[in-house]
Parts: sequence; structure tokens; C-alpha cells
Amino acid sequence: MATKTGLTWAEFLAAGKEGQRWEYVDGEVKFMSPSGFGHGLVIHDISVAAEKFVTANPAWVSVPTDVGFRMASENLRCPDWSLVRRKRLAGGVP
Repeated sequence: MATKTGLTWAEFLAAGKEGQRWEYVDGEVKFMSPSGFGHGLVIHDISVAAEKFVTANPAWVSVPTDVGFRMASENLRCPDWSLVRRKRLAGGVP
């Protein structure tokens, strides 16, 4: 069975170029299509809805795009938006 070699954070950042989007999935850097204006409008709508949700549910934190999460599988994901339970954040909310 082959083992996958992980990347350092610096290697991950060096994998792409300015203007590109990429994630670390199953030991590989995966490039994604760029987002556009319509995508930005959807993100705004999600932001408004997420703010209403966390105001009504303070046990949750709303985390916007460009925040990376290390998954249990060791994959690094940077979703468009995340709702995370506060208790899941080691050390609390920065």
C-alpha cells in the first residue's frame, strides 16, 4: 500500500498562482474554476442568512469564504461558507 506524502503549508501555497483557486484533497492539490460576479452575489445572500442564523443561535459561528479547515481525513478544505459549532473550535473563536 502506497502512502501519500503531505505538503507543508508553504508548499501548498506555492502550488498555485495569483488568481487561481486550489484545495488539498486526498494528498493532491486540486485546482478549481474561478468564481464570478453571480457567485459573489450568492455568497452575499448566504452571508445575510448566516448572520441571522448565528444571531438566533449563538452556539454557532459563521465563517466566510477563504477560511481553511483541516478535515478528519487530513484534507484541507476552503468552502464558500461554513457554519461551525463554537465548541468544535479548539481554543475558542479567535
